[in-house]
Amino acid sequence: MRTNLPVTQNEVQLRTDTLIVSKTDLKGQITYVNKDFLEVSGFTEAELIGQPHNIVRHPDMPVEAFQDLWDTLKAGRPWTGYVKNRCKNGDYYWVLANATPIYEGGQVTGYMSVRHKPTTEQVRQAEALYAAIREGRAKLPKNDSRLGRLSLATKLTLGASLAIIAVMMAALLLVGQRAQRTLEEHSTAQLAEQVRYVAASIQAAAAALQSEAERMGGIFHLSFSEPITVSPAAGGEKLPTLRHGKTVMNGRFGEVDRFTAASGGAVATLFARDGEEFWRVTTSLKKENGERAMGTPLGKAHPAFAKLMNGERYVGKAVLFGRDYYTAYTPIKNNDGEVIGATFIGLDFTDQLKVLKEKIRAVKIGKTGYIYALDARPGESAGTLTIHPAKEGKNIIDAKDASGRAFIREIIEKKEGTIVYPWRNEELGETSARDKIVVIESVPEWNWVVGGGTYLDEFNQASRDVVAWLAVASLIAIAALIALISWLMRRLVVRPLEEVDNVFNQIAQGNYRNQIPAGRLDEIGVLQQGLQKMQIKLGFDLADAKRQADEMTRVKIALDCVGMPVRIANPQGVVIYANKAMLETLQRIEPVLKQGNPAFSVGTFVGSSIGNLYSDPQAALTRLAALSATVQTEMEIGGRI
Repeated sequence: MRTNLPVTQNEVQLRTDTLIVSKTDLKGQITYVNKDFLEVSGFTEAELIGQPHNIVRHPDMPVEAFQDLWDTLKAGRPWTGYVKNRCKNGDYYWVLANATPIYEGGQVTGYMSVRHKPTTEQVRQAEALYAAIREGRAKLPKNDSRLGRLSLATKLTLGASLAIIAVMMAALLLVGQRAQRTLEEHSTAQLAEQVRYVAASIQAAAAALQSEAERMGGIFHLSFSEPITVSPAAGGEKLPTLRHGKTVMNGRFGEVDRFTAASGGAVATLFARDGEEFWRVTTSLKKENGERAMGTPLGKAHPAFAKLMNGERYVGKAVLFGRDYYTAYTPIKNNDGEVIGATFIGLDFTDQLKVLKEKIRAVKIGKTGYIYALDARPGESAGTLTIHPAKEGKNIIDAKDASGRAFIREIIEKKEGTIVYPWRNEELGETSARDKIVVIESVPEWNWVVGGGTYLDEFNQASRDVVAWLAVASLIAIAALIALISWLMRRLVVRPLEEVDNVFNQIAQGNYRNQIPAGRLDEIGVLQQGLQKMQIKLGFDLADAKRQADEMTRVKIALDCVGMPVRIANPQGVVIYANKAMLETLQRIEPVLKQGNPAFSVGTFVGSSIGNLYSDPQAALTRLAALSATVQTEMEIGGRI
């Protein structure tokens, strides 16, 4: 691939009305360029004609882009893409290029390219893509997908077939799905209702216990009316010293025992803080062996620990020494607002919870379903079955369904809603998986997730038989419809479009006398009528352009024969014509003109600025731009009047 150097970083901005046109032969050698091409590129026509078109290729353009261009053109298809071209002086300009084969007599005789200014965003995207291609990070997008290579008839038939299959399948499954959906919705609603009822029962128990724990905790906390202070453990002592006023509370059980007796059994504790731990210095809470839980720490893993350290109250369920308690922990603060200890009360509801669990385990869902509950607290307890007919207390966080999905983790994360998963109960000897549905409901008070589930096939057996009977009839109908649509597509769409394509090819070769059937009134007929209108308009424009060209040729011939020097410049002051007399005159005075402008050349006069003839080029161009009528004047050019 040709590399054109040097290059600069100066971009030539195209005008919005700039239209760069060129033609090449089959080998890519330039046979025609328009004025905009010359103006933007900086080359002369003589420098371009006969040269390979890659004379304007910029080194930043990847080889893959031009390979795609030529592969597309040689396949007889038009090509569109963004191209960065190099000017003669090394500057660059971006274009949106549209290239197409040129047909003459049914054969490709060359190629035409029409380019105009792209948008800033289009340039930015093209630069990024081409840079990635050069660095090997990306490939040029291809438009030659398998679907794109199929004929229109095949694509239409395929699309129609897929649509028919989809519609017929929908119709096939409509009755069965309707019945299945109704049964599933009914069963799922019943299941959800049962789960909500169980969750509500737990929440009601939790709400009552929480209210009572808050009330009792407040009573116990307010029973200490004098200031409380805590002294760090001294000497060989294990525990810090907590004082109520001047009374040392360590090992003093009268207050906590009286509260337990007065409250009907609620245990009470005073905690003293020592560094990053809370210690029980007096308590009516008993261990499993019946001893008081004196001198034991709260523990950082306890859910109340973080709350107390932040100076907040904690109310919630906790397991203490093998018993279930509903607890209330209230921080004790000194005058500076620092947490120095805590009061605690606990309502033992172990027996009450046991009764509640038994009632929940007794709930049955369909033939095989049941209700269970999972511990959803983060940590080691997550996934522990808090309620289950057979596996209560077992942690199943890593349990997976037949597809390998960790559905228990999903249940804990989701907390509410419905989950369907394939399940194979190997403990019961099942060898194949069956879809199971679970409705889950969160119990945030205890950080539980309650779930209830059963197998889906217990819901929808009745609907499957209906679908089976409709299958054969639907398949026959699908085959018949596909055959009919294929025939109609080819007769009513494909063949007329092939005729339109042939007319387009004839117009592209310059034939504007094609017979176009335009009697249809449907969309294809509208297309044919539009093509006919375009052919008529293009034929007229061609004839009119030829007439004007003939007239201009006669004028040019006449001017070429005039003995008086004549030149024509456009509004920008660029010479677009000079007759023979003018060029001969300039040839005679060229040495004098070069004294004022060393770059002046008769050979490049046409296409150069008219200001080059004057000592003050800008003033001359200003006078030219100001002309609004015919002016007769004497001018000195090259020492001549």
